[in-house]
Amino acid sequence: MEVLMHHLQQRILPHLPRAFTTPCKSHSSCAAGHSPNPTPIGSISRPSTHLPLVSRLFQPSNLRDVGQESRAQGEMTCKSQRLMQQAGLIHPSNPGCYYYLPATVRSMEKLVRLIDQEMQRIGGQKLDMPSLCSAELWRRSERWDLMGKELFRLRDRHGAEYCLGPTHEEAVTELLASQGTLSYRQLPLMLYQMTRKFRDEPKPRFGLLRGREFYMKDMYTFDVSEEAAYHTYESVCQAYNRLFSRLGLRIVQVQADTGKIGGKLSHEFQLPADIGEDRLLVCGSCSFSANVETMEPGRTDCPQCQAGTLVESKGIEVGHTFYLGTKYSHIFNATFNNTQNKPAVTEMGCFGLGVTRILAAAIEVMSTEEAIRWPGLLAPYQEFDKVPMFMKTAPDEIDPMKHPELAAIQSIIHDDDRPLEEQAESLKDEGNDYFKEKNYKKAIVSYTAGLKKNCSDSNVNAILLTNRAAAHFHLGNMRSALNDSVAAKKFKPDHLKALIRGASCCMELKKYTDALLWCEEGLKLQPTDKKLLELRATADKHKRAAERDARKAKVKEKKELSEREALLAAIKGRGIKLLKPKQRPKRSSDSDDDNRGPSRAMAGLDLDGLCSVEATGATVFLDEQGVMHWPVLFLYPEHQQTDFISAFSESSSFLDHLTLMFGEELPPWDTNRKYSPQNLQLFFEDHEKESLYQVNPETPLIKILQHKRCFVKAGSPSFVILVNGSPFCEKFLSERKTIRL
Repeated sequence: MEVLMHHLQQRILPHLPRAFTTPCKSHSSCAAGHSPNPTPIGSISRPSTHLPLVSRLFQPSNLRDVGQESRAQGEMTCKSQRLMQQAGLIHPSNPGCYYYLPATVRSMEKLVRLIDQEMQRIGGQKLDMPSLCSAELWRRSERWDLMGKELFRLRDRHGAEYCLGPTHEEAVTELLASQGTLSYRQLPLMLYQMTRKFRDEPKPRFGLLRGREFYMKDMYTFDVSEEAAYHTYESVCQAYNRLFSRLGLRIVQVQADTGKIGGKLSHEFQLPADIGEDRLLVCGSCSFSANVETMEPGRTDCPQCQAGTLVESKGIEVGHTFYLGTKYSHIFNATFNNTQNKPAVTEMGCFGLGVTRILAAAIEVMSTEEAIRWPGLLAPYQEFDKVPMFMKTAPDEIDPMKHPELAAIQSIIHDDDRPLEEQAESLKDEGNDYFKEKNYKKAIVSYTAGLKKNCSDSNVNAILLTNRAAAHFHLGNMRSALNDSVAAKKFKPDHLKALIRGASCCMELKKYTDALLWCEEGLKLQPTDKKLLELRATADKHKRAAERDARKAKVKEKKELSEREALLAAIKGRGIKLLKPKQRPKRSSDSDDDNRGPSRAMAGLDLDGLCSVEATGATVFLDEQGVMHWPVLFLYPEHQQTDFISAFSESSSFLDHLTLMFGEELPPWDTNRKYSPQNLQLFFEDHEKESLYQVNPETPLIKILQHKRCFVKAGSPSFVILVNGSPFCEKFLSERKTIRL
């Protein structure tokens, strides 16, 4: 029993779905008739349904550093290779060669069945050709020398030369030619196989993604014409897309180079992945995509739509299609009798799918760093969903009667009889698992639960706080993260991660002085810590910049204050009277945008009171010669219109501006063309709204502002403009007392 418990705690529990850590509700309430204590492990009866016995599977796990071993052998590694070796799906034999263990074979068989379905759906016929290919055939196609060292070559005891076939264009074409002349009625002919292929890779790498021995589906098609061959080509490409769609793999079909196989047309089926060795160019505006090998170097514009930009990415090639034309059929005399009963050379195509590469590529793009994820149709044992260790999701409520295994495991996880330190440690590990999955909110919940255990181990508490600070940091909760870092430092002053986290939080909060203090504390413990050195340098740089900006702001503020005092003194010296406006109460429906800018100022105009509650943002100022310039508002009550002059010189007359405003080009609202400079009357209103004062248009602004009854409200003098003698003018003035200056 002790051995079993150790195995559960060390090997199984850390990999269980997180839902298992939620206590069964029946443990706290037996209303459903469940026993509060689950069935002991030793007394769990076997379920009546037949489940695979994990103990009998030949799937030797390997938890060693697979990457380190492979690198020691000079082989590059990737996630799929590491996971497949650790899970006992493959086992290395020679460089670039692997044992395919039972679970992998099951997945391959499922994939083969899917491929068979799609190939036979379009008329494919399955056969099997020898892997040992005659050198004579390859010499006839001139590929014996062209392939170079990629071919595995050998001689038999009689001296005859052979190669292990990396592809079978020569063999299948020779097979067809040996049958005599076919009839056009027998075409198109689609022959395919799934077999081992061999290629002497100079640098095998990435596990099953690039090996020397691999499984491949290769189809060869024969058609009566170029048009028919293109139709077959499209038919196979559509079958490939259907296959990958069924698998749930997002494939990109890109135009490709024909390479050593040759032909007139080629496409690759690429699975986007960072580990991919092919560079792809994809247009975001249309369907165009291509391997960079087929494009001009440095080209970024799309040749198809002419508008989109080509974006580069990486991909894993899992399929390749070629329209070969008559390259091989002409050499081997693969002919047919056409409709005129005359011999003609067949048009060929070849189409490959990497069976083992699809398996590895799917794991590469779908899996996490710790767990394998398969396409559902390829999972080797879908029955594993019934086994706790392999469940993807757990029931919301664990009924001990229905799920005795889960209840037993759950009771182990939530064994409150364990020491508080052990409980806190378990919750810390649970939080770490969530953190690795980037589920920071749940990680915080687990770390908090661990802290609530109030264990006496200061190291555990410091780690819980530091880890929770990291989770808060990733969620953008900088103050919470900083508070946790401070608390962690209290538990363990020499906890370097807490000091680094505290410094990082201060940086994000722009507390550069505090960040430097955190860094100094950490560097006393570890003077060469790279992260702390970088943080200190950055904090010092930002602190200096902030201090410099503060000095500049202070100088600017002092200058503005001095200018304001000089301006107020000049206004007072000129005898101009300022009147502070009454603040209009803000309605609950007013938005922030309503409180800024010209639109709000215009909305604040009181045409009845003839005053501007707020100006449009322009302010009075003194120029270098000491001349004062005012923002002035003209009101046209007859048309409910306004004009705003942002800088009206105090020495300028009203007529100067009116001539400019109502000269050759009149405003669009003056449909009757009444507003001419000589036909206008100007008025200002006293602050108590008792009377209007008529202004002579030729009078300078300063003279009007110095009048004893003129008050500048909201920093902007305002004047009413009326058309002399108009009905509106007479009615408007009849309702008010008017005084001529």
